[in-house]
Amino acid sequence: MIYSAPVNIRLSQGKLNVLETCARKFKLSYLDNLSSPIPPKQKERMEWGRRFHLLMQQRELGLPVEVLFAGDRKMKQCYEALIDAVPDILKSNNLEGRSLFREAEHSRVLSLDRCEIVVIYDLLVEQEDRAQIFDWKTYPLAKDRSRLQHNWQTRLYPFVLAETSDYQPEQISMTYWFVQSVAWSNRKSDRQMTPQKLFFQYDRRQHEQTRQDLDRRVAELTEWLENYSSESSFPKVAEDSKVCQFCPFARRCDRGSSGSEMSWDLEDIPETYMWDEERNDDF
Repeated sequence: MIYSAPVNIRLSQGKLNVLETCARKFKLSYLDNLSSPIPPKQKERMEWGRRFHLLMQQRELGLPVEVLFAGDRKMKQCYEALIDAVPDILKSNNLEGRSLFREAEHSRVLSLDRCEIVVIYDLLVEQEDRAQIFDWKTYPLAKDRSRLQHNWQTRLYPFVLAETSDYQPEQISMTYWFVQSVAWSNRKSDRQMTPQKLFFQYDRRQHEQTRQDLDRRVAELTEWLENYSSESSFPKVAEDSKVCQFCPFARRCDRGSSGSEMSWDLEDIPETYMWDEERNDDF
C-alpha cells in the first residue's frame, strides 16, 4: 500500500494515547481506517457517556435538560449529584459574575511544526487570575492517579490552553469529575451516586516536559509516515504485552483472539481503554 503523509498531522489526546500505547494499532485505526464491531456493553457505556456530556452542555447553554434523563434514573442521580458536588461552578452559574469566559464543549487548535493539536474541553472557565478545565468522566474514580497524570489528556489540555492564551502554566488547573462513583450506606442494598474528583495543578516544569514529549512523538510519527511501507514502521508492542488482550486487532497481529470477541467485566478493563475518546477528528 502506498501512503502519502499529510502536510499537517492532526492529533488529539486520544490519538496520542493510542500512539504511545501501540504504534501498530495507531496505523491500523487511523491510517488504514480499519475497525471492528463494538461489544454491546461497551457500546451502551459509550452512548450513556455521550448523552451525559450532551446533558451538561445543554445545562450550560441554559436549555431544558429533563428530557435527556427522562426514563434514566441513574443518569438523573449522577447529574443531580454532580451539581450538588460542584456548587461554586455549576449551581446557578455562581462564577458567571467573576468569569471572563466560560463555555462547554470548547474546542481549540494549536498549530505546531507539521502538526495540529486538537482539544475539546467539557467545560472551560476563565477568570482574571486563573483558568479551570473541567472534564466529566462517566465511569468510577480512577484507581491509579499516577497513570492518569501521565495520560495525554491531562498533559495536553493545559498545554494547549497555556500556548493559546495569556495564562501562565501556574494559573491553569484541570479537574476530573467521575460521575458514576458509588457510596454505600449502612444498608447494603442502599447506594447513592457520589461524584469523586481528581485535581491536577499545572506548572512550568510540566509544560516544558510536555513540549519535549510532544516534539519527540511528532518526530517519531513523521519518520514512520515517511517509511510507511517498511515493516519497521509503526512497530508492534512486545508479544507478552497485556494491551493485546483488549485490542480488536490482536488476531490481525497474530496475538490471539481479538479483544472485540472477548467478554470482560468493567473491573477487568484497563482505565486507558475506558477513557472517553475525543471526537472523530481523523486526519
